Amino acid sequence: QIDLQFFPEGGQAIAGRRSRLAFKALGQNGKAVDVEGVIVDGRDREVARFRSYHLGMGQTWWTPEAGEVYTARLTQPRGIETDFQVPRARRKGYALSVLAREDTGQLLVQVSSTERQPVLLVVQSQSTIYHIYQDELRSGEKVFSIPTDGLPMGIIQLTLFDRRKNPRSERLVFVNADRQLDIQVRPAKEKYQPREAVEMEIKVKDSNGRPVAGQL
Repeated sequence: QIDLQFFPEGGQAIAGRRSRLAFKALGQNGKAVDVEGVIVDGRDREVARFRSYHLGMGQTWWTPEAGEVYTARLTQPRGIETDFQVPRARRKGYALSVLAREDTGQLLVQVSSTERQPVLLVVQSQSTIYHIYQDELRSGEKVFSIPTDGLPMGIIQLTLFDRRKNPRSERLVFVNADRQLDIQVRPAKEKYQPREAVEMEIKVKDSNGRPVAGQL
């Protein structure tokens, strides 16, 4: 028994638009399972292949069609005859996709929509807003270039709002992984008795040696 789930990037897949499709496979014991397989349409034609690369997780690219029903079949491990449902693409909606990461110093985010209208892209981390971008999707797509220099290390939340300020798509991405923290812990003494109160000094600095405030 394998539980295979698919997650369109940004929350939903839009018909006719090429997008990333993530997946996760778990065994009946709840632990990750490495899998390989194919995605087929209603006429049993192969539209994509997928293969996990870490803890039963992976991703593939596909271009879903409107009204089409897609299923996934496993080729590895062998002997699994279950067909797994893939989320159906919407005829109308919004898509959010990360095209490039911080090795270029920029986070390229592609926004797609079936409607020509203004959109708002908010970049935040831990309830702190770092960037707000607003533009009109004249041709149905727009690529926003977000500099990563001013962003903290960790998970960044990208949220797309429509003209009425309703959230329509969201994506989490980890940035600035090279900015490691230097954490030093110094106890008041070398040994402690069981259940004895421990007094310690903690110093946290960033990759440039500057003090960092945080919750530990």
